[in-house]
Amino acid sequence: LSDYKIFKSPFISFEYPQHLSYEFEQNDGYKNWTFSGNNLVVLIFEIDAETTLMSLIDEMVKKFGKKNCTTEDFQKELGQKMLKGKKLYITLAEQNLLIECFEIKLNDSKSRFIYFQDIFDENKHTQEYESGLSLITSTLLFK
Repeated sequence: LSDYKIFKSPFISFEYPQHLSYEFEQNDGYKNWTFSGNNLVVLIFEIDAETTLMSLIDEMVKKFGKKNCTTEDFQKELGQKMLKGKKLYITLAEQNLLIECFEIKLNDSKSRFIYFQDIFDENKHTQEYESGLSLITSTLLFK
């Protein structure tokens, strides 16, 4: 048994820790892949319309409540590409979540995003997040 599984789609592929559960959801014009662990959650969205990362972040802030959220611009290397992203810090019920959100730009009319979520305590990531993100980002390929 391998320590990882492989995810492949028409626009992205990567290895991820084998203990993460996998779910796929599809509706008209929308696809969502979710990989969930105890602390780490990876979400991939594909929307059949042009949508901005900021519009999705704004919707999440509305959902969680503006007083519970702060955002921050940042850059991170994913799949040997330096991507601009948004960090969304959420505090609810004395739990701190951090969601790092990135837009995957390709030459078509669809919008694609990848989010990495972690329980964020004392300004540090969980071990599951650190090791999972390291595996994913080191094997990530954009097609």
